[in-house]
Amino acid sequence: MSKLLCAHFRTTVPKNIGEKLTAICHKIEPDNIIANKPKVLIDLQCAVAIMNPTNTIDIRNTSVLLGSQVKDNDSAEWDSSQNGYPDGSYAIFRNNETKSEFITDSVASRTIWYYYDDDLFLAATSQRAIILFLESFSFDERCIPWILSTGSLGPEYSWDKRIKRIPPSTTIILDKKTWEIKSETTPVIFSPTKKKSKTQKKNLSDTIAFTLRKMDINLKHWVLPLSGGYDSRGILYFMLKGGTKPSDIETITWGLKESLEVKGNDAQIAQEIAKTLKTPHKYYHTNLSEEPLKRILDRFILLGEGRIDHLGGYMDGFHIWKTLFEKGVQGIIRGDEGFGWSSVSSASNVRLYTGCALCSDFENLKDYCISNGIPEQVLPDHLKRKKKESLSTWRDRIYHEYRIPTVLAALSDLKLGYVEQLTPLLSNKILEVVRELPDKLRTDKLLFRKIIDEMEPKIPYADKGANANINTILQHNDIVTFIREELSSDYARSVLPEAILTDTIKKLKITDKSSTIKKESPAKKALAAIKKLAPKFVKNILIANRDLKIDPNILAFRLYIIVFMHKLCSSEFKNLKI
Repeated sequence: MSKLLCAHFRTTVPKNIGEKLTAICHKIEPDNIIANKPKVLIDLQCAVAIMNPTNTIDIRNTSVLLGSQVKDNDSAEWDSSQNGYPDGSYAIFRNNETKSEFITDSVASRTIWYYYDDDLFLAATSQRAIILFLESFSFDERCIPWILSTGSLGPEYSWDKRIKRIPPSTTIILDKKTWEIKSETTPVIFSPTKKKSKTQKKNLSDTIAFTLRKMDINLKHWVLPLSGGYDSRGILYFMLKGGTKPSDIETITWGLKESLEVKGNDAQIAQEIAKTLKTPHKYYHTNLSEEPLKRILDRFILLGEGRIDHLGGYMDGFHIWKTLFEKGVQGIIRGDEGFGWSSVSSASNVRLYTGCALCSDFENLKDYCISNGIPEQVLPDHLKRKKKESLSTWRDRIYHEYRIPTVLAALSDLKLGYVEQLTPLLSNKILEVVRELPDKLRTDKLLFRKIIDEMEPKIPYADKGANANINTILQHNDIVTFIREELSSDYARSVLPEAILTDTIKKLKITDKSSTIKKESPAKKALAAIKKLAPKFVKNILIANRDLKIDPNILAFRLYIIVFMHKLCSSEFKNLKI
């Protein structure tokens, strides 16, 4: 539910720091709720501000844990550097008289950004908060190609070139006496063992069960978002198996109203699971809000700070999250996981499937980037395939090192203004077991699926999503109109090459269809059935050898995000009222 800004000063804290931090918190609050009063903590060299704080946050003087740790009998207190790093899903800000530490969990499921100069060190879970504090903006053009090709900021960059992102399983340490910083990282290593699959299956099952038993939360204040797939269902089954009463676990699902009537849909299957297991369940509609469409899209960009373009589940204008906040729900237990990803047969499969595609992968992007001065897009060395590394291992390593901290963490950011979040399946203990599995047991998360398949009750899995199709959303006449207007502006041309703006505007499509669930013709249904039955290696070969293009409306939305964030970050600090 909270976002945090921590400011360290080489000398003493400025007198007006409390007012400034409070004003920043109000700036980054969701605009559709009355947020809790910001909490400001101050000592001689440090000031911390927490936006929309709740009782789920663990605060020790000016040290703060956002998220949750997995507490076992051997767990040490998280707030002391002598105790190492706990297991769990969190961002930790640890402070004492001599040093401060800023710690990400094993996959950086919750992003920490930082800024450092001769007199000031800032760490935050919000880029906007840092820019507002600095009262200046230095645009990092290197994020442009990543937004265009992936709809995200990419593996390393922020909107401001002075702001850095802390990688997974990393601690940034500030020595207050010398005013120097150093970084300590535990590398992500996949090292398959030769244990029997039966032993590995028991090991993974036992570790999941242990982790879920040791979650340090009060279920009265938390809900479990339930889909029709394996991940959230697995959490629910293990919690019930571990002794939690069904009546103590409130489950929720969201999607289009009409999705409940679609057989095999996430919404329909999740409702069947909840009914069978007798858990209190609520379905929230994500149908189009009555608010102006521009306000909905701009709120989406603001709350996610332009880190992601996955708009489909938020067209209700974040009404779900407003409702949960106002009901007193303090957190959600999400099924984000790293058990293994889809089958691959080429390097392009790996990049595309993990959301790490390059502009050079797309026919309608590679020429723009070469001829229009867009910064060169380079895959960092640590994400490149290692010698003797199989495609499947490389795929899952990129998933842990790139997709979770870049894509899934950005999706979390959208909700963290309203509720806290816990992702127990991303615990380090579980991921260590996964990284010892052979490729065949990780591919399509085979071993995890086997474990869940053997649990009761036996309920089919969903084969359709419940949210609106992003292509249909972005072809809405009103959305096309204001995106076209923004991309035609002088401001847009000052930020982006005119050629890509003009060409994208020219190719925008508008649909008059009001339905957000497309009805397919018999021919399309037959083609879809053939594709579904085709072996995965055939699909992978087809993907690797076809000319890929990004839909012009999706590309236009990504350009709109860039222009919106550039304009916002360049000006909003001028209106900061202190």
